[in-house]
Order: sequence, then structure tokens, then C-alpha cells
Amino acid sequence: TLHMAGTAQTGVVLDIDGVLLRGGEAVPGAAEALQRLAAASPSLAYVFVTNGGGAPEALKAGVLAKALGVPELTPPDRILLSSSPMASLAPELGSARVLAVGRGPSDFVSGVLANYGFTNVVTAQDLLAECPFLVPQWTSNPSLMAADGAGEDAPGAAAPPTLASPDDPIEPFDAILIIHEPEDWGPVLQLLLDVLLSVDGSPSSRRQFPTTAKQPVPLYVANPDFAYTDAWAHPRLTSGAFLTCLTALYARATGGSQELEATLFGKPEATTYAYAEAMLRKVAGLAPDAPFDAIYAVGDNPASDIAGANAAGEAWTSILVHTGVFCGAPGENAADHPADHVVPSIVEAVDLILSKRR
Repeated sequence: TLHMAGTAQTGVVLDIDGVLLRGGEAVPGAAEALQRLAAASPSLAYVFVTNGGGAPEALKAGVLAKALGVPELTPPDRILLSSSPMASLAPELGSARVLAVGRGPSDFVSGVLANYGFTNVVTAQDLLAECPFLVPQWTSNPSLMAADGAGEDAPGAAAPPTLASPDDPIEPFDAILIIHEPEDWGPVLQLLLDVLLSVDGSPSSRRQFPTTAKQPVPLYVANPDFAYTDAWAHPRLTSGAFLTCLTALYARATGGSQELEATLFGKPEATTYAYAEAMLRKVAGLAPDAPFDAIYAVGDNPASDIAGANAAGEAWTSILVHTGVFCGAPGENAADHPADHVVPSIVEAVDLILSKRR
């Protein structure tokens, strides 16, 4: 049913970790709050937008459903991960040879990108397994290697070349996609540097610095968050911290002559908020260009959730909760990226949203 003129339409964008879940467990009152939002349908639509990524949306939906106990309210078509908008790159790069970095087995990582439309994926695990001489100090660690050829039969996986020796050239890559920080940062940082410092995207070549030659391949990164909230009382490092390391290493390796160029996906990037609006319209049954009367974004991280919502447009209202990354005194707002409203938890956030609609 398409949105009828004169009918108030409200959108709600919910972060997951630090808002609905903490350390994999439901925040008190989260399930009931979600049920109250669902009861306001069809004039209210909600979706989940998280900077978690590097996994199928259905998997994240399952995690959320298990924790909250309301699976009918957390379907995969309402889940937007930081890596989800990378599907927009597939028309241009779908058949290109891409180097993929993520967490989990090689076939898991390549499978995520296959779902987005990428058909020629080589994972960091694949390349490290085929070229152990790239990271000799780590080759004794079997967890870095693709187990028993894992990834060779995955839908989006390309069989890596079998190299007889370090003298054999490595086929160039056309792009790098980081859908999640890896388990072991050291060897992957080395491998990414080899590609980024190359002449043509092949780790076998190397530019001489200083040079006017630019970065040879585009770098796409999901989740710019530096830290996130888990069971521990203090935030834990995540993909943005991995990118910080890569950026510093690139600057050092180029003698400070070049800055790393990267295209980011996830909050607070505008692409993610455009995707979120499109998802809200689909859930609400609206026409593709139909406006919302109001969109409320509930998050715990001022630098991503709140900053992105504040910049997303006039219809957006940001709500900061105190159950995640931001640790302030009761009622305290963030100094750098202040929210429109500050509440203790998702329970009070839903109270606020529903009261605004009366």
C-alpha cells in the first residue's frame, strides 16, 4: 500500500550494538520497546542500521532475533549493515579482480561479496596461503591460511594462482574491499601495503617515493567506527582503528609524500543514510521519492550515529542513548556531536518518538 497524501509517516532508524544489544545480550526493555514501535505500523516504519558488517544480513537478523526473542520483528530485509551499500559498487567492479578483507573463513568473506554481485574475489586468506613469502614471520600460524582450499567453491571466489616461487609475478588487483577488520591485523596490513604501494595493483611491483604516481587501486572500507561497545565496560577497537593503522603505515612508507585515499561505507557516511531512507520507504510501502514527516535515529555513538543523523537532512532527528559507547552523566549530551535529544535507553527513546506523533 502506497503512502496516501495527508497521512503522517514516521521513520525510525535503530542502531543495534549499544542500543538494543550489549555484549550480545538484550538491553533491558529493548524487546518491549520494539514491540511498541511495531504496534504503531503502518504509519510508522522502522529499520536497523548498524556499523557492524562483513556478514550476511540474515545472520545479523538471526543474532538480533535470538537476543530479543521477537524474530517476527527483526527480518533480514530491515537490516542494513555497514557493508551492505557496497552492493552499489557491483555494476562497475562486479567482475573485477578484488582483494577482500573480512573476518571468518575465506568462503564466508567471498560469499558475502558474492551476495552483493562480486564474482572475482580473492580473500586475504587466499593470497596469504598461496604466497606465504609475503609474510614470512607469520606463516607458522595456521589460522592465517585458508583451510583445505576454503573459498575455492564459494560463489564469489576466484581460485588464487599457485605460485612456484617468490619470483613469479602476482596478478594485479583492481580494487580492495574491507568489509570487516580481520582477526589478525599484522599480516593483512602487510599485504594491503604491498598492493597500495605497488605500481599497478600487483604486490610484485613497488613505486619509488617520492613520486607523482597515485595510489594504484581504490580502497573501499566498511565501518569507519574507531570503537564499539561489547560486554566489557570500556569500548573495543574495530574497523576504523584498523584503517587508522593502515593510514599511518601508508604515510610512513611513502615518506609522508602521500595520504591514503579511501571511500567509506557505514555511519556517518551519507550513502548509508540514503540507503536507510530507501529501506524505510520499502518497508512502509511508499513510493521511491515519497518524503517522511520525520525520521528518528537512535544511537549510542556520537561520532557515527549522531553525526550522521544530524547531517542527513531536515527530516532527521537524532536521539542519543547512554547504554553504549557514550559514557556521560545522566542527561549529558556529547560535546563534539550533540544529539537533538538525550535519553537513558531505548525505552525512553521509544517513549519520546511515540509522544511526538500524538
